[in-house]
Amino acid sequence: MLPVILLVIHTAINLIPGTATDLFGGMYHYVPMHTVIKSVLNVGTIIVFLMAHEWLKRDDTSFKQGEFYVLTLSTLLGMYLMISAGHFLMFFIGLETASIPMAALVAFEKYRHNSAEAGAKYILSALFSSALLLFGLSMIYGTSGTLYFDDLPSFINGSPLQIMAFVFFFTGMAFKLSLVPFHLWTADVYEGAPTTVTAYLSVISKGSAAFVLLTLLIKVFAPMIANWQEVLFWIAIASITIANIFAVRQQNIKRLMAFSSISQAGYILLGIIGGTALGMTSLVYYVLVYAVANLAVFGIIAIIELRSKKVAIEDYAGLYKTNPKLSFLMTIALFSLAGIPPFAGFFSKFFIFMLPSMPDSIYWYSSHWLTR
Repeated sequence: MLPVILLVIHTAINLIPGTATDLFGGMYHYVPMHTVIKSVLNVGTIIVFLMAHEWLKRDDTSFKQGEFYVLTLSTLLGMYLMISAGHFLMFFIGLETASIPMAALVAFEKYRHNSAEAGAKYILSALFSSALLLFGLSMIYGTSGTLYFDDLPSFINGSPLQIMAFVFFFTGMAFKLSLVPFHLWTADVYEGAPTTVTAYLSVISKGSAAFVLLTLLIKVFAPMIANWQEVLFWIAIASITIANIFAVRQQNIKRLMAFSSISQAGYILLGIIGGTALGMTSLVYYVLVYAVANLAVFGIIAIIELRSKKVAIEDYAGLYKTNPKLSFLMTIALFSLAGIPPFAGFFSKFFIFMLPSMPDSIYWYSSHWLTR
């Protein structure tokens, strides 16, 4: 598998120490931390490629293997550009480079009705979110005269127009992360897309978007922290609560995982807005645990779907009898995602929940306000 070999080589090259440098007049930053994030994305993509190997050997998809690899690597290139962007123009180019091929991947099995429908819904949501985000960026440029990340903080003063610009920008990013109330497309797209594409969308795409949002909130919008931190806190709480309520009602395993990913996005947002060193460390650990557990679950779903065409939750009854190994792995991965001790997911959520006890955290102030 040539794509896997190329990603392994690229990951190995990333391990070679390098010095920070700028390209394209400062629009593209090369820093060691970015190579670490890209290497993590590479590893996740390699796992997705291995998951897709048997699926791509089927008669109805074998002739499209090249398309699948090209589209997936194109989205990965877009994520690279987003992560290393030092200018909002480069960021937006990377965003669209990642989004457009992803729409084709979602509709990869276009002759299946729900796959074509999922592709159409993803395109519409991506277009709408990109339009909102671009409108916000135009407001930022209108009030500051620059789109360079390093220059913008000195022009951010919390004016009403800049607050409106941030609202549009964050709304666009919230669509990408499937945060409540911008999550309505998620379940249908996750259900209709091929399972390996769903895994890629829920882990790799969401992980890169979370890192970019973290970078921009800290690097660009830090002067407006008083305007956005508490609002984002309540959005995170709503995402966790509402997603878990709707997850209970699902009959399809992929729709269940869709609402699980919405809930996990809420926890990721809590780590992003923590505003402390512990918050950043907790976020990194949480994303890694989430990625491993989620890829494990989707890998098992892909195996069972490929062998039996079953995706309903009731079809998994008795899995421990027919395939004890898959049942054991599925149990561990789901328990980890649910945060049940002693699995890694419990500790990742525990570190996130430790943040409210810190007096310099927004959570402490919110709790104090609720108990007055």
